[in-house]
Amino acid sequence: MYRQSRRERASPKIAVQTMSPAELKAIRKSLGLSTTAFGRALGYTGETDTVRRIVRRLETGKAEAPAAIAAAAEQLTLERLTQPAPGRAQARSR
Repeated sequence: MYRQSRRERASPKIAVQTMSPAELKAIRKSLGLSTTAFGRALGYTGETDTVRRIVRRLETGKAEAPAAIAAAAEQLTLERLTQPAPGRAQARSR
């Protein structure tokens, strides 16, 4: 029978969240962002062509999306869902 060491019991495992290339592309398209704008929103900096190339590699599966990028993409989606629809006035509280 396997017995956990003290170190294993003390440090809980954190699930690393990954995202498929198709999911990443679907999020970008649902947000209505170009590859460059999506890359910038995810925190990528640098030359426009470089950012565009990184996002394309993530969306085609040539590079695996790091857990931080998957989390940032999901956060962008959540922010979009909580924002009021364009052209609709927000209810004013008194």
